[in-house]
Amino acid sequence: MSQFREVQYMRENRIFAVIWLPAVIQWVLFVQQIIFGQQVGNQPAPDWFVILLWVLLGWGLPLMYFVTRLVTEVTTDEIVVRYIPFLTRKIAVDEIESAEATLYRPIMNYGGWGIRGITSNKRAYNVTGNRGVLLTLRNGKEVLIGSQRESELARAIQAVIES
Repeated sequence: MSQFREVQYMRENRIFAVIWLPAVIQWVLFVQQIIFGQQVGNQPAPDWFVILLWVLLGWGLPLMYFVTRLVTEVTTDEIVVRYIPFLTRKIAVDEIESAEATLYRPIMNYGGWGIRGITSNKRAYNVTGNRGVLLTLRNGKEVLIGSQRESELARAIQAVIES
């Protein structure tokens, strides 16, 4: 039974700009070279490559922006973090030392939004904002879960730790 559930979507304007700029460029190149048949530049890319980039950057990046979401669920046994469509992480309640609602600086503390700190002792899962819950695990590692309802999430985790 779920004690807490939150679904967040990627809605950072900075990420939006990074995604849409290459997407728009690829659409312009696609239309000019493939639709109108006008080669782009002194050494134009082959049509198959323009089409490939158009699919990946013109369609793929924007689609990922709208599909990506962070689902956080607290049950009596575990904290489940689903970073859709990339991964699911389950943290057993008995692995957690503490949970604290916090404000953080995504770029300065973790290098931005997304799945961060894969090779370090500090991992972050976030899609938007600068609020979350910092979990300190019994093995000394830290996990930050981004949340727009950070106080409620921290209370739910503390409740299951103490039960």
